[in-house]
Amino acid sequence: MTEDWNIFERNTERERMSLFLNTGLKQNDPPNGYTMLLSLTVNLYRALGNQTIGAIYEQVYKLEDRLESLMSRQENKDRLGIYVGRLMTSSKVELFYYMKDGSEYKHELETLIKAYDQFNFTYAERPDANWSFYTDYLYPTPLEQLYMRNARLFYGLRQNGYKLDVVRPVHHVLYFDGRESMDVCKQKAIAHGFKVELTENVTEMGKGHKLVVSKRVVLDMGALNGMVRELFELAEAHGGNYDGWGTDASRRFTVRLRLAMRNPRLIVAAFAVIILAAATWELLSFNK
Repeated sequence: MTEDWNIFERNTERERMSLFLNTGLKQNDPPNGYTMLLSLTVNLYRALGNQTIGAIYEQVYKLEDRLESLMSRQENKDRLGIYVGRLMTSSKVELFYYMKDGSEYKHELETLIKAYDQFNFTYAERPDANWSFYTDYLYPTPLEQLYMRNARLFYGLRQNGYKLDVVRPVHHVLYFDGRESMDVCKQKAIAHGFKVELTENVTEMGKGHKLVVSKRVVLDMGALNGMVRELFELAEAHGGNYDGWGTDASRRFTVRLRLAMRNPRLIVAAFAVIILAAATWELLSFNK
């Protein structure tokens, strides 16, 4: 099975969440026999008043490791279950597995979760032979794939000592079929506070026109994802494509950044706290 673990945020009308997902599983057909979707929900309310967010998540990660030991148990040389990902909000964590049909695991699962009595647990299993929950719900949308890339880049910048608390220009590249649609987008980008850096005719991305805009910001995840969302939606509304962002960095730094990005699993704990800390603070303040 292909492994490519990534983290990205998702915002709905109801809540903000962080997803940690093995996106590499979509490259292959669902493994034979793993037809049952197991969802394990860890309710955090009981622990929120007694521990810091970091300490709570550390316990969740330890539970995750112990579940992996359970799922990797050999049964006729096959795993009991395949871990596909995790969804986190300010009040709960949901872990998702595809289980081998007919496998016996519930007694061991219930024994395991009893050791984490600071949390409330629920779990459910249902048929999903085509892995439709993974592909249709968990898997990132095109915009969320950009958030996923932002997370990797942001983590690499921070791990390599790049100063993130400095206002700096961040450049974004967009492509369009026609000049007219590019010009409309350009004016709307200006209205959103962006500065036009370049327009030119190109043959890249299957499009004929390239637009480069910039905005000076403090480089954080909120600012990055906000700008990307604005420009992605703006380009999409006018038949264009958003292609990504960049900021000034030395050659030596970019080499180190590429190396840092090779292990995306390292970003999990830090980035989850970044995404959810604000939402959790609001929740705790509301409950006081």
